[in-house]
Amino acid sequence: MRHIDAKRYPYALELQVSGMHCENCARRIEDALQSLDVIAEAKLPGTVIVRSKHPLNKEACSKAVREAGYEVAETQI
Repeated sequence: MRHIDAKRYPYALELQVSGMHCENCARRIEDALQSLDVIAEAKLPGTVIVRSKHPLNKEACSKAVREAGYEVAETQI
């Protein structure tokens, strides 16, 4: 994961995403999440770290992933 200043992005959420198998999948999920004005970093085979300057809405993040064609299996803060 690239270095992100945790002081500037204090809110974090870890998503376990099923169906993310390649770099194209990862990029599609990152793009979908970043439309929510967050920073998203996908790590194969199925982890996505979402960071924000504001409290994160787990349901909005899950919905963005679903709309990209994937399923969120689990979330952690």
